[in-house]
Amino acid sequence: MKLWSWLFFGLSGMSFGLDLYHHELKSYPRGAGCQQTAQNLAERLHLVSGAEIYWTGFTKETETVCDIKISYLAAQPIAFSQNSDSIAFGAINQGIKAKMEDCQLELQREEKLFRQFTGIEPWISYCYKGDSFLDPMPYFAFVEGIGKGTLQFFSSEAIVGVRPNGSWKDAFTGTYQAAEKLGIGLVSILGRPYISELDMSLTVRFYGNKRLYLNSEQLAEHQDPSICELQIGEVRAGLAQAQVPPLAVYCGKYSDKRYQLTIVTLSENILGLGDLKILQDPKTFESLEHCRNEKPKILEFYRNQLGKKSLAGFCANPNGPFQITVVEEKTPQR
Repeated sequence: MKLWSWLFFGLSGMSFGLDLYHHELKSYPRGAGCQQTAQNLAERLHLVSGAEIYWTGFTKETETVCDIKISYLAAQPIAFSQNSDSIAFGAINQGIKAKMEDCQLELQREEKLFRQFTGIEPWISYCYKGDSFLDPMPYFAFVEGIGKGTLQFFSSEAIVGVRPNGSWKDAFTGTYQAAEKLGIGLVSILGRPYISELDMSLTVRFYGNKRLYLNSEQLAEHQDPSICELQIGEVRAGLAQAQVPPLAVYCGKYSDKRYQLTIVTLSENILGLGDLKILQDPKTFESLEHCRNEKPKILEFYRNQLGKKSLAGFCANPNGPFQITVVEEKTPQR
């Protein structure tokens, strides 16, 4: 391993109360060369943090990037804030763009959102390519500042099974309403192919004061895509009344003759839909029209007779007669 180092701080005497800490920057642009780049970054870190630089160098060098390591002396480690979540639950895909030039254009927006939601001025920002050869969006826009931000950056990933039949914009119509109720600053929602062309991995990136988890649920299967599409608006309107509405409601193609009505949520629950509960009423109906005509009565029964907060209902018949699926909000336990 080739390594170049610069020594900035000589231990000519005892440094009581100080300890040695290390900070690494992955795949930083090479610039005038890894040697000069490492020195420039160390000097900048000293200026913005006041920490004494003990050593700096690079541990990896290519034609375009360097892995930089900076060792510094301080009473306590520098508090770095980043738009990167190293312990994200399931967030294996960290890239946000397919091309470097697109990432460079996005970097300015990432810096703006970092300032807005953390209250911190970035000390560095740059784009780099991740290590995964399978990621169709391998380029990540990295922003880092010094200090503890007002909000912290998080990301969460989930396999949602099917991708929307229509546009992403239509599928995620309620996203910003949900983000506002959750008290988070939404950065982006990214979709990637998973195993087949019909599968999708979804990643949500946001600033908040606690970790939230992305989950999805297939509410129903339909043989007729028009029936599935018909129910999107009904489900979305009903779930808009929830304490935290879903990020998305859409129909996706599961197979040649199967279409799934899907909702995507963000909550504190690692698994499940947070405060939403899905149940199927036992009554059956021979036609869609009959089922839809009876649905208001069924929902009224759950609300008035059982005291449930039933938000939405819809008809489905994946394997036989139509039945009504009810989506309700859980009542807090006292």
